[in-house]
Amino acid sequence: MAHGSWKGAHTVGLATALTLTSLSVAPAQQAAAPAPIKIGIVTFLTGPAAAPFGIPGRNAAEILVENLNAGKLPAPYNQVGLGGAKIEVKYVDEAGSTAQQVTEYRNLVQRDNVDVVLGYISSGNCLAIVPVAEELQKLTVLNGCGTTRVFEEKPRKYVFRVNPHATMDNVAAAKYVLDKKKNISVYSGINQNYAWGQDSWRDFNLSMKTLAPQATTDKVLFPKLFAGEFGAEISALLTSNSQFIYSSFFDGDLESFIYQSAARGLAQRIPLVLTAGETSMFRVGNKLPDGTIIGARGQHALLAPDNPLNRWLAQTYTDRFSIAPIFPALSHGPVHAWIEGGMGEGAGEEGRRAAQPGRSHRGFRRDRSPDAERKRSPRHWQRPSRHRRYRLWRVPLQQGGRQA
Repeated sequence: MAHGSWKGAHTVGLATALTLTSLSVAPAQQAAAPAPIKIGIVTFLTGPAAAPFGIPGRNAAEILVENLNAGKLPAPYNQVGLGGAKIEVKYVDEAGSTAQQVTEYRNLVQRDNVDVVLGYISSGNCLAIVPVAEELQKLTVLNGCGTTRVFEEKPRKYVFRVNPHATMDNVAAAKYVLDKKKNISVYSGINQNYAWGQDSWRDFNLSMKTLAPQATTDKVLFPKLFAGEFGAEISALLTSNSQFIYSSFFDGDLESFIYQSAARGLAQRIPLVLTAGETSMFRVGNKLPDGTIIGARGQHALLAPDNPLNRWLAQTYTDRFSIAPIFPALSHGPVHAWIEGGMGEGAGEEGRRAAQPGRSHRGFRRDRSPDAERKRSPRHWQRPSRHRRYRLWRVPLQQGGRQA
């Protein structure tokens, strides 16, 4: 979610999965039905990341598995299960220490005998799981974490990723900010104190130093992961003369920071640059003021709304839960990310075409525009930088947010 090419990881990851699947069910093809495919899905089911990430992702996975097994997905996904084999799922809570996640992973592989493990949102958990997956030689597909250290530090044979990583996000974010905000001389950052936050700030800050060597940092803050309360940090930022504040916050920390900073007028005084902002923007609605720059970490579930699978999932999810699916359900939902990644070239290719430069409906930021522009269109459309792997999503300019 891949390296050197995220397109390649989508295709190779799923091709490998389906190859293993075909090998496991081949001896049973003469029987009435192939042996089931066992999938372990790991995501946050409790804790601060559960509501914005894990629960929507699990809900989407349940819908997809149920309808895959019944052969009720829209074409070209309307075969039963995977190659005719029904899917069995075991869900594991990603909350807890990395040591606990390693234990849970070993249990999935050695005790539950799953055929593939899907999931992981936390970069720290991904870094802990990857060497274990290679040791146990178990196909593992990462669908959420954005750390750059999975494939860059060592080649992997059994691990695949279906999303972009932090360097893609942050190099492009720096280019975009410098293109839209001229003569940057000082900026600040607030990031979670663990792998994702540290790596993201490193990449963004190094990019800024390279592209704008005259710019300096003022406040560089690393609150504890899942702190949830940022009064002291907001007070420090309010005293800054920074021209923007960068943050890679995600999950409950992002939403808490947005609500708390909005109440004290921080974002109205100093614009925010949120590289993972789209994961929560529909939940926080008009708490995000005009001028906020929002980065999209998802691949193509939200970026290819014309895909029949995406339309079907959005409608089915809404019918079942009486609420439109937010970003993680459509893009970080483990099964959906896996299917979108390469199960049938139609969805993946449509998503890739949609992400090409020149498409009028791709890549935007929320920004102020003249009244005349607002009357002409509900959104102010702007292209991001030419860095094609970074996409900025649109936010309605009118009052309030909208769920996709």
